[in-house]
Amino acid sequence: MSWTPRPDEPGAPGADVSGDARAAHAQRRAERSGRQARPLVDAAGRRIHVQVADEAETDRVVALQRALSTRRRVRLDYLVASRDELTRRDVDPMRLCAQDGHWDLEAFCHRATDVRLFRLDRIEALEVLG
Repeated sequence: MSWTPRPDEPGAPGADVSGDARAAHAQRRAERSGRQARPLVDAAGRRIHVQVADEAETDRVVALQRALSTRRRVRLDYLVASRDELTRRDVDPMRLCAQDGHWDLEAFCHRATDVRLFRLDRIEALEVLG
Protein backbone atom coordinates (compact mmCIF):
# COMPACT_ATOMS: atom_id res chain seq x y z
CA MET A 1 0.00 0.00 0.00
CA SER A 2 1.49 3.33 -0.95
CA TRP A 3 0.94 6.67 0.68
CA THR A 4 -0.36 9.51 -1.43
CA PRO A 5 -0.42 12.95 0.14
CA ARG A 6 -3.64 14.93 0.08
CA PRO A 7 -3.56 17.86 -2.38
CA ASP A 8 -3.16 20.38 0.43
CA GLU A 9 -0.25 18.53 2.10
CA PRO A 10 3.38 19.36 1.42
CA GLY A 11 4.79 16.74 -0.92
CA ALA A 12 1.61 16.42 -3.00
CA PRO A 13 2.08 16.93 -6.74
CA GLY A 14 1.87 20.66 -7.42
CA ALA A 15 1.73 21.54 -3.72
CA ASP A 16 3.54 24.57 -2.35
CA VAL A 17 6.66 23.21 -0.60
CA SER A 18 7.70 26.46 1.02
CA GLY A 19 8.41 26.64 4.72
CA ASP A 20 5.19 28.60 5.24
CA ALA A 21 3.11 25.84 3.68
CA ARG A 22 4.81 23.20 5.84
CA ALA A 23 4.24 25.28 8.96
CA ALA A 24 0.57 25.83 8.08
CA HIS A 25 0.11 22.10 7.46
CA ALA A 26 1.80 21.23 10.75
CA GLN A 27 -0.45 23.71 12.54
CA ARG A 28 -3.60 22.16 11.00
CA ARG A 29 -2.48 18.65 12.00
CA ALA A 30 -1.70 19.78 15.53
CA GLU A 31 -5.11 21.41 15.87
CA ARG A 32 -6.85 18.23 14.64
CA SER A 33 -4.77 16.07 16.99
CA GLY A 34 -5.34 18.47 19.88
CA ARG A 35 -9.10 18.40 19.43
CA GLN A 36 -9.07 14.60 19.38
CA ALA A 37 -6.71 14.29 22.34
CA ARG A 38 -8.33 16.93 24.58
CA PRO A 39 -11.06 14.64 26.02
CA LEU A 40 -8.45 11.97 26.79
CA VAL A 41 -6.18 14.50 28.50
CA ASP A 42 -9.09 15.88 30.53
CA ALA A 43 -10.13 12.38 31.63
CA ALA A 44 -6.57 11.51 32.66
CA GLY A 45 -6.30 14.76 34.61
CA ARG A 46 -9.38 13.86 36.63
CA ARG A 47 -7.82 10.50 37.62
CA ILE A 48 -4.38 11.82 38.57
CA HIS A 49 -3.90 13.12 42.10
CA VAL A 50 -0.67 14.83 43.06
CA GLN A 51 -0.11 15.45 46.73
CA VAL A 52 2.69 17.81 47.62
CA ALA A 53 4.47 16.92 50.84
CA ASP A 54 4.64 19.51 53.56
CA GLU A 55 8.02 21.01 54.42
CA ALA A 56 8.38 18.97 57.62
CA GLU A 57 7.88 15.70 55.73
CA THR A 58 10.42 16.76 53.11
CA ASP A 59 12.92 17.50 55.90
CA ARG A 60 12.26 14.06 57.38
CA VAL A 61 12.87 12.37 54.01
CA VAL A 62 16.18 14.21 53.60
CA ALA A 63 17.32 13.37 57.15
CA LEU A 64 16.33 9.72 56.78
CA GLN A 65 18.06 9.43 53.40
CA ARG A 66 21.20 10.78 55.04
CA ALA A 67 20.85 8.26 57.90
CA LEU A 68 20.37 5.45 55.39
CA SER A 69 23.41 6.40 53.34
CA THR A 70 25.64 6.70 56.43
CA ARG A 71 24.09 3.68 58.20
CA ARG A 72 23.18 5.67 61.30
CA ARG A 73 20.63 4.85 63.96
CA VAL A 74 17.70 7.23 64.30
CA ARG A 75 15.67 8.22 67.37
CA LEU A 76 12.00 8.84 66.60
CA ASP A 77 9.18 10.36 68.57
CA TYR A 78 6.41 8.41 66.87
CA LEU A 79 2.64 8.67 67.20
CA VAL A 80 1.02 5.23 67.45
CA ALA A 81 -2.35 6.04 65.89
CA SER A 82 -4.20 2.98 67.21
CA ARG A 83 -3.39 3.93 70.83
CA ASP A 84 -3.11 7.70 70.33
CA GLU A 85 0.23 7.44 72.12
CA LEU A 86 3.55 9.17 71.48
CA THR A 87 6.44 6.71 71.79
CA ARG A 88 10.20 7.08 71.57
CA ARG A 89 11.89 4.56 69.27
CA ASP A 90 15.51 3.92 68.33
CA VAL A 91 15.54 2.39 64.86
CA ASP A 92 18.02 1.23 62.24
CA PRO A 93 16.62 2.46 58.90
CA MET A 94 16.47 -0.10 56.11
CA ARG A 95 14.59 1.74 53.33
CA LEU A 96 12.21 4.56 52.52
CA CYS A 97 9.27 3.98 50.23
CA ALA A 98 6.33 6.00 48.99
CA GLN A 99 3.04 4.16 48.76
CA ASP A 100 -0.65 5.00 48.87
CA GLY A 101 0.11 8.73 48.97
CA HIS A 102 2.44 8.70 51.96
CA TRP A 103 6.06 7.89 52.86
CA ASP A 104 7.01 4.90 55.00
CA LEU A 105 10.26 4.10 56.75
CA GLU A 106 11.05 0.42 57.06
CA ALA A 107 13.42 -0.02 59.99
CA PHE A 108 14.54 -2.39 62.70
CA CYS A 109 12.93 -1.11 65.89
CA HIS A 110 15.01 -1.78 69.01
CA ARG A 111 11.97 -1.31 71.28
CA ALA A 112 9.96 -4.00 69.44
CA THR A 113 13.09 -6.00 68.50
CA ASP A 114 11.59 -6.49 65.06
CA VAL A 115 11.26 -4.81 61.68
CA ARG A 116 8.49 -2.21 61.58
CA LEU A 117 6.99 0.29 59.13
CA PHE A 118 6.78 3.89 60.33
CA ARG A 119 4.65 6.44 58.48
CA LEU A 120 6.60 9.66 58.11
CA ASP A 121 3.52 11.79 58.73
CA ARG A 122 3.30 10.22 62.23
CA ILE A 123 6.88 11.07 63.17
CA GLU A 124 6.73 14.04 65.54
CA ALA A 125 10.53 14.41 65.84
CA LEU A 126 13.64 12.59 64.69
CA GLU A 127 17.30 12.73 65.48
CA VAL A 128 20.07 11.01 63.54
CA LEU A 129 22.36 9.52 66.19
CA GLY A 130 26.18 9.59 66.20
